[in-house]
Amino acid sequence: MCTNLGTYRFKNGARYVGNYQQNMKHGQGTFYYPDGSKYEGSWVEDMRQGHGVYTYPNKDTYDGEWLQNLRHGQGIYHYQETGSKFKGTWVNGKMESAGEYLHTNHRFIGNFINNYPLQDRAEGERDATVLKWIPKCVTGLTTETPGKETSGEIQQ
Repeated sequence: MCTNLGTYRFKNGARYVGNYQQNMKHGQGTFYYPDGSKYEGSWVEDMRQGHGVYTYPNKDTYDGEWLQNLRHGQGIYHYQETGSKFKGTWVNGKMESAGEYLHTNHRFIGNFINNYPLQDRAEGERDATVLKWIPKCVTGLTTETPGKETSGEIQQ
């Protein structure tokens, strides 16, 4: 089968520029959605499949593997507003298995299930529980270490 290169403009304002095979998006291409989002990457029979980068309307991005239009495999989701990132495994569109949440001042490395980080249970217990962190208050960042006096001098 040969593939053709072309541009298709949809009535709703969407546009696809890339390879076609049997009137379906197939191969490399870019799809511009009416909401301002965009997918650049691999297509198989009209579905996002293989490696691609999806830019959401809020400018978040997912750069990774796709299967049947879902994030599936290894990928990085970057939250534009906060600068946080999730790097890890995706299954059927959700964070699953091993992964890492990277924030500007902390990170979580561990396992995820159904988009949530897991908290390990004691040995012998069957299931892991979903970790739910509910802070009592959130304070601003500081360069000082709590509990240590600061003299204004740099210590080495």
